[in-house]
Parts: sequence; structure tokens; C-alpha cells
Amino acid sequence: MYWNFQSKEDLFFALMDERVDRLLLQEYWALAVRDEGLRARYVERRRALCGHLADALEARHRTTGVPLTVPAEAGG
Repeated sequence: MYWNFQSKEDLFFALMDERVDRLLLQEYWALAVRDEGLRARYVERRRALCGHLADALEARHRTTGVPLTVPAEAGG
């Protein structure tokens, strides 16, 4: 795993980023569950993210020539 990082510091900061991002996402979700206005923004943001990820997945499969077994947007 270490070969993916320039240093132990890079590994540490990558882990911190991943953990903090996950924590913030959970907090955002928890607030959105209770607040109807925020919920609409949360849902729209998640849909947009899923759309971008589906586009990237489709582009990757076009590049590699490997067909998708299910539509990319089916994961959202």
C-alpha cells in the first residue's frame, strides 16, 4: 500500500481526507433527513454526483472497449 504514496505524511493526509469527508457526508445526511429544504438540496447533489460518476464510468468503458454489464446509472 505504501507504494501508492510519496511518504507516510501523504498516506496520513489521504486517510484524514477520506475520514473527514465520510464524517461530513454523514453529518450532511443526518441534517437533510430532518430538514425538508436541505433534503431537496442533498438529493439533487447526490443525483448530480451519481450522474457524473456514471458519465466517467461510461467513458472509461468506451476507452477500454469493455462493455458494461449493467447501465452505469443503475448504481445510483
